[in-house]
Amino acid sequence: VWYVAAPYSLLMIYTVIFRSGRHVYVTDAGRLFLVVFISTFVMLSLFSSKLSVYMLPAVPFLVYYTVLTVKDMHDDSMIRILVGLPSALILLAALAVCTFSLYDGSIPDGILPAYICELAGTPFAYMASVVLMAGAAMTFYALSGHRPWTLAISSTAVSILLAIILLTPLVPRLNDYIGYRNMAALAMELKKCGGVSGYTSCGLTMGENMDAFLGESVKAYSILDDFCHADISDTVLMVRTSCISECPLVAEKLSGLHGVEKGDFTIFIVPASR
Repeated sequence: VWYVAAPYSLLMIYTVIFRSGRHVYVTDAGRLFLVVFISTFVMLSLFSSKLSVYMLPAVPFLVYYTVLTVKDMHDDSMIRILVGLPSALILLAALAVCTFSLYDGSIPDGILPAYICELAGTPFAYMASVVLMAGAAMTFYALSGHRPWTLAISSTAVSILLAIILLTPLVPRLNDYIGYRNMAALAMELKKCGGVSGYTSCGLTMGENMDAFLGESVKAYSILDDFCHADISDTVLMVRTSCISECPLVAEKLSGLHGVEKGDFTIFIVPASR
C-alpha cells in the first residue's frame, strides 16, 4: 500500500526509523498518531488474514506524524532527496506512458502491466502524463533553491490528484482488473454453456470468497502444487494467468483446454470426461 501515501512514502520510512529516536521534538499529537499507527500495525499482524489493504486506515496517522516531525527541518538534505525521488520515478513513468502511447496504444507484451496498457494511447492518459511531468518539474524547481520542502511535496501531491481526476473517465476500462465480479459473471455464463456442475479456482487471493458472486461454493487452490496433483473435472476453472506462464506444471495440466481471458485471469471449461 506504499503508493497510497505518495508522495510521503519514502519520507515516512525515514522519519520513523531514523528520526524518531534522535532527540527530535515531537508534539503530543505526533506521539498520539505514532502510537495509533504502531498499535494498529501490531493488532492487524496478529490476524491470520494479512491483506495489505487492511493497513489503509492506519496510513493517515503515519502521514500526520511525519508532517509534524519534519515540518521545520528545511536544512536536512536527506528529506529533500526523499521528496524528490518519488517525483523522479513519477516523471519516468509518465514519459514511458507517453512514449509507448505513440504506438497507437499497442504496447509490446510484458513492457507495462496490462491495466496500464488499457489506459495508454487515450487523450486522458496524455493529459494526465503532462500534468504529472509538470508537477515533477515544479518539484525539482522547489528543491533546487532554499525553498521549503513542503512546496515541493505539495506540487507532487497536487499533480497526482489532478492526474487521478483526469483518469477517472477511464476507470470502467479497468473493471476486469478490479475485483472478481466481471470474472464471476463470465464464469457463470460459461458454466451454462459448458454444462459443468461446479467452480474451481487456482492462484486467486481468497478464491473461496467468490461464492458471494457465484452463489455457490468454490473449490479453491492457493498452492499450485496441490492444484497440479488434484483431479480437476466437470468444473469451470478460474486461474490467474501468471500462474500458467510461470509454472510449467500448471501449463501442462491445462494443455488441450481453451481458455477465455478476463483481466488478469483465464477461465476454462473442464469437462467431466477429462
